[in-house]
Order: sequence, then structure tokens, then C-alpha cells
Amino acid sequence: MGWTNERIKGFVILETRSKKSRTRFKRIPCLNNSSDKAAQFLKVHDVNFASRPPNSGTKHLAYDYHNLVFAPYGPRWRLLRKICTVHLFSAKAVDDFRHVRQEEVAILTRILVSAANSPVQLGQLLHRQNCDRSANEFRDMVLELMVLAGEFNLGDFIPALDRFDIQGITKKMKKLHVRFDSFLSKIVEEHKMGHGGLGHVDLLSTLVSLKDDADIEAGAKLTDTEIKALLLVYMLPLFN
Repeated sequence: MGWTNERIKGFVILETRSKKSRTRFKRIPCLNNSSDKAAQFLKVHDVNFASRPPNSGTKHLAYDYHNLVFAPYGPRWRLLRKICTVHLFSAKAVDDFRHVRQEEVAILTRILVSAANSPVQLGQLLHRQNCDRSANEFRDMVLELMVLAGEFNLGDFIPALDRFDIQGITKKMKKLHVRFDSFLSKIVEEHKMGHGGLGHVDLLSTLVSLKDDADIEAGAKLTDTEIKALLLVYMLPLFN
């Protein structure tokens, strides 16, 4: 079932008098689930339905739709997908982080050996050993993000009320975004200054190196905003 809204251009849905050929979700007209009409938006007009619907959470917390998950379908999204496919979701990317996994396993093993004669709560131990003060700060921001992202924002359903921010949710999102942006900007700048590239090439090193390389397909360069947006998506599952 696909939604019809103003973002879908050049696509006209013809309704017939037959009740079976018309479908509505409350007051919103939807596409019928017959095979011939399904083919229209799943195959013929697939590109028009490829983008996610906009909402305040992704606008204010996800760098205004600049990450891979929420970016509208187009040249920029294809560029981000290409980068993630090659440098993040590949066997080589997993192998590049082998040294990190080996170091963490060695640290945990030494701690367990030293505490062999006493009970250990492994979950707390893993979190305490792998999360420093800045990581704890980031974790708290992630938890706040999850809460705000799940809030019912009236402006998402009644666009005319969006600019009034009656519930104050948008204000909270903007304040949280400033904290995220400051945190991620610091990481990127430290990496550019050489503090992050000591012996191993990681995802951020690759993204920074790609920033100055023009992409032939997209005809544009990777921006700092897109780098931070990709980092945010990459880091969120670690604390979720």
C-alpha cells in the first residue's frame, strides 16, 4: 500500500465507481492492492515511492535528511549507498576492524582472569570497560533521541501547526541536535588533525579522504554534514 501526497508528481490515480477498486486509510486516499495497480507503484513508478515520508524527527535529528536511511532517493542517496556498501557493509570493512575486536577481547580476557575467584556481571563489565566519559555522554544523548523520536508530534500530522511547535518537541529536537553536532564535529576535526589515523584506516578516515574526491555518478563531493550524518547512523546501534 502506498501513500499519495504532494511529493508524488506526475502520477495520477484513477478511481472507479467500484468500491473494490478504492481504498482509504481513514481520510487518506491509498493505492489499491490489485496486482495491476500494485505494479504501477512497485515497478512502473517505483522511483516516486522510494523516498521515506518527511517528519520532524528526521529533519531536526538526522541532519535534515542527509543520511543514508532518510535521504530522498536520488544521486546523493546513491552516492551514500555506494560508500556504505563498499566501506561499511563489506567483508573488507569487517576485516579492517579485526584489530579493534582483538584488542577488546584481550582486555576483557585479562579482566576476567584477574576476577576469576569472584562473581562477575558481564553486561556491566562490558559497558564499563568500553565506555569512557564522552561515550557515556553520547549514550545519554542517544537515549534522549529515542524518546523524542517516539513522541507524537502534532505538526507531523497537521502541517499547518508545525511552525507553532505547540508541544515544544521541535525545540527539544533542535537543542539535542546541537549537542550531537558538537560531539560529532569534534570527532571529525580531531581525525583531520591526525589524532584518529594512527596505523589503521577506519571508516572515518575513509570518509574524510572521500570528501575531496568528486563522485562521477553524483557529480558532487561528500560534505561534512553527510559525514556526520553517516557517523550518527553508524554509532546509534552501538548504544541502542
